[in-house]
Amino acid sequence: MNTREHILEQIKQNKPASGQLPDIPSFAGRYPSLIETFVVQADLAGSTTFLISDHREISDHIDRKFPNAGQIISCIEGFKGSFELSEQMSPRDLQPIDVAVISSSLGVAENGTVWLTEENCQLRILSFITHHLVVVIEAKNIVENMHIAYQKLKIDETGFGVWVGGPSKTADIEQTLVVGAQGARSLSNLIIK
Repeated sequence: MNTREHILEQIKQNKPASGQLPDIPSFAGRYPSLIETFVVQADLAGSTTFLISDHREISDHIDRKFPNAGQIISCIEGFKGSFELSEQMSPRDLQPIDVAVISSSLGVAENGTVWLTEENCQLRILSFITHHLVVVIEAKNIVENMHIAYQKLKIDETGFGVWVGGPSKTADIEQTLVVGAQGARSLSNLIIK
């Protein structure tokens, strides 16, 4: 028996006994209002959050918040952008996008994040390449914490998914906060009540 086989055999013989995994507590009930908690946490991460009553208010929000936006792309029903998206586009084709409007099916109150998938974005790069990202989420789809969120996620049903919690930012350069360094310069969450 060579040294490698000897070491592997020793490891096999000295494995600890299997034990039962501990129960994971629910961590639920910490926040009296999921919407208020989401708004506070998202704002701390640099996002802005607005409560709207239906999809018709999306257009009003875009007009008020981004009056000088040139190219607006929409990946949701109920709001039409000025730029048509197709699956054949390359990231270079998307560079002139000023505002991207994307829906999310899951948000987390404890950290103000939203879950975006390829289904939401149509093209993976869209949420990163746009100058301003607007995410529309229904209030009923905001859960209390990441434990509950991961119980709801079906990760194997999508080819791509990402948690987004604010605009892109870094403080690597001279310990100065730079917003929009590697992605969207702003993130607006529109919560449909």
